[in-house]
Amino acid sequence: RYESLVGCYAFRAVGSSVLIRDFRLALIVEGLNPHTVGNYVRDVERFARHHPDLFQVTAADVRA
Repeated sequence: RYESLVGCYAFRAVGSSVLIRDFRLALIVEGLNPHTVGNYVRDVERFARHHPDLFQVTAADVRA
């Protein structure tokens, strides 16, 4: 339990930009079309502008 909490805070220190970068990389590794990758990442970046702490996002935020 303690280790997972420590890891959670370590990820928070990294910030949303690193999460989005890693998301982009994961989409590329999956072999998605570059246009699809760009669109998905642009959507997430737009969402992150309204929810700066992506670790606090809930399912309700995503549905809204």
